[in-house]
Amino acid sequence: MKNISHYDLLTKYKDKPIKQFAWFPKRMTDGTIALFCHYYIQVHVKSADPKHMWMDFTYLSEKDYFLEKLKG
Repeated sequence: MKNISHYDLLTKYKDKPIKQFAWFPKRMTDGTIALFCHYYIQVHVKSADPKHMWMDFTYLSEKDYFLEKLKG
């Protein structure tokens, strides 16, 4: 993944996907492997209270991202 600070993940990319290119094999969330193609990273910020916050990353191939966008 690009060098992105935690602050940028919380502000800029909270609801936007990050588009990456897979030069090396990268396993997607559904178990498939992406190689020499673009894939998307979605950041889900979750928290129980202000002290306990975590980020969940979802890795989607271009096809899965397209289908996700069609769902709405």
